[in-house]
This record gives sequence, structure tokens and C-alpha cells, in this order.
Amino acid sequence: RLQLELDNLLPRAREAIVLRQVEGLTRRDVAQRTQITARTVQRHLTEGLRALAQALYGDVRGPQ
Repeated sequence: RLQLELDNLLPRAREAIVLRQVEGLTRRDVAQRTQITARTVQRHLTEGLRALAQALYGDVRGPQ
């Protein structure tokens, strides 16, 4: 199921998550490899992980 949800992510978010979480690269290394800034890598990670959590576990926004 995780692979299916990873495949549903936007390509940049999926790439950032795989490089960071699976391959263990630092944000800086992910940024260099993908030719984007570390800040943009962080944005892709945040949005991608949030989308994965939502897809796998439902509403994960927390208390409002």
C-alpha cells in the first residue's frame, strides 16, 4: 500500500522522500542531486509526507 501511495505523489515529492527517507541522503545532498534548494527539498518532503500520512491514516492535521 505504501508503494501505491508513493506512486500517487507528485514526482518531486516522491523523489525527495525516496532520496531522504529510503536512501538516507541529507537535505543538502537531495538538493544537490535534484538541482533545487534545500528549502525546496524541505517543502517537497513536508507536503509529500503529509499527503502520505493523509492517504494512509486519514486526517492528520491535528487539533485545530
